Amino acid sequence: MKTVYKSELQKSRVFSYLRWSSAPQTWGDSERRQNQAALNWCRQRGLSLMQEDKFVDAGVSAKAGANQKLELGRLLTEVKPNDYLLIEDADRLTRQDWLSAMKLVEGVLARGVTLVTLQNGNEITEQTFRHDPGVFLPLLLRSHLANDENDKKAKRIKSSWERRLAAVKQGKPLNANLARWLCWVPEPGAPQGSGRGKVEVIEEKAEVVRQMFRLYLQGKSISTVARTLNQAGAPRVSRKTRFNGKSVSGHSTDLVYRTLNNKVAIGYCKGQPGLYPAIVSEEDFYKVQAQLEAGRHLTVRTKTAADNLFLGLAVCAKCGAPMHKHSQQQREKVYPYLCCGNSLRKGGTCGFGSFRYDVLEQSFLALLATGDLVRQTLSAKASTQQPSKLDSIKAKVEVEETSIIKYMELIRHDPKPSPTLYNELKTAEAKAESLRSEQQREESRLKTESPALETYQ
Repeated sequence: MKTVYKSELQKSRVFSYLRWSSAPQTWGDSERRQNQAALNWCRQRGLSLMQEDKFVDAGVSAKAGANQKLELGRLLTEVKPNDYLLIEDADRLTRQDWLSAMKLVEGVLARGVTLVTLQNGNEITEQTFRHDPGVFLPLLLRSHLANDENDKKAKRIKSSWERRLAAVKQGKPLNANLARWLCWVPEPGAPQGSGRGKVEVIEEKAEVVRQMFRLYLQGKSISTVARTLNQAGAPRVSRKTRFNGKSVSGHSTDLVYRTLNNKVAIGYCKGQPGLYPAIVSEEDFYKVQAQLEAGRHLTVRTKTAADNLFLGLAVCAKCGAPMHKHSQQQREKVYPYLCCGNSLRKGGTCGFGSFRYDVLEQSFLALLATGDLVRQTLSAKASTQQPSKLDSIKAKVEVEETSIIKYMELIRHDPKPSPTLYNELKTAEAKAESLRSEQQREESRLKTESPALETYQ
């Protein structure tokens, strides 16, 4: 152990570095245990821990040295000669291979820092690291074992998933990490871990997912869907109950979006259909996917949408480029303009200038407020429209029905009608039936649309 005199202790600062690899450890005892060990060491040595600036890498793996770019990296720029750096054990500092670990430790000690591993009480200086086997050998072995343990875990996890995915391809569903609306029910009397059982639906939570799809298909936005479910107190359909160490409650927009995209809802398991019970129809699922894809191209920042009433509507009369809102400041006052997008980017050649946005907006809103003028315009437009598709179909139906009546009259008054008349009659009836079906479809479509005047009113 290094001999330290009282005068040296008074000049020394003590830093503690805490790290753990995963979020579940954040909710456990890892932080308290490491911090308490550092405080105990300081109490025994009569030193004070630097508490004003904590260096903690929470949920960060050290296998590839990622922590060296985060809080550990910041700590290493802070420490100076005669400082102490306290760590629970070598694997808190790094879990890289032994050579990379030794280089990291060597770099820390070269700064004149004393590295303390609290688990075995070793105080490592540059001198003892080079010449004392009782110091560097435990450090070397700890680093090697930590790295080797990581490699073994990675291989075992990979092998386990390869076996599970092979079983999925053979038609056997996964019974772990199920969606929150599914549960695994073992067969009665089956040994634990045998994999014998089936996946069943938790109806209370499946209904929440169905409600998400219904609301979105009704035209609600993702944020509105999330807000509606939260106001109704719907149970959360995510296995993740914490985020960045904080409890998560309710439905976020991200959760709703991921659920609407999750093919588990229609029975898929790792790309294989039919392995889980479907809780929504494929028709509804793919309708939602189409709406999500269409909405992805229409999304703008809320601030942008609120600032420009003509966003996505106004185009340059000369080159057809979208018009953008652009502000200029003159004498400490901001003036908004609507400009040609091409000209604004200095790549346009149409020569179109700009005009005051606020003047245009006020004029447009004043026009909309003049209800009689708008109604007259829309009514005039409606009265001058060409015959609709529905009118054309109705006219064709009338022609075919007239032909049917004529053929039937000829057959009725002819004691020996020719086969040709029968064939013509059948053809006319088939055409009329087809046109009536088309008429019904067109009428159904028009019921879902509102005329311009009705929409304005």
